[in-house]
Amino acid sequence: MGRARDPEKRRASSGKTKKGRRKRSSRMRVTRENRVTMLVVTGVVLLLFIVLAVQSCHLRKQIREANSENAQLSSQIEAEKERTKSIESLREQMSSDEYIEQEARERLGLAESDEILFRADDS
Repeated sequence: MGRARDPEKRRASSGKTKKGRRKRSSRMRVTRENRVTMLVVTGVVLLLFIVLAVQSCHLRKQIREANSENAQLSSQIEAEKERTKSIESLREQMSSDEYIEQEARERLGLAESDEILFRADDS
């Protein structure tokens, strides 16, 4: 007969002595504490992941806006370079003797010493 009839022996064989109960309850307490700790750690990691995802989206938006602004500024730079070329060309033209002479004749009514000016009377 494999079963022990004595209650002390029965408790000892099944692991239900006071000492055995303490071990099991302390193990259960540690296991519950571990579960709670793991849940807290998992929650913190999940929260960090969400924060990083939101920040990543925000930074991508800023990058797109900066790239758009960069393209716009590049086109403005090219337009200003063309305008600078045009102004330089006009400056060179205005510094020539022919242009100065032409403007003196048209705006100031000047003539060379051997020329005679005729003006039409508009009245």
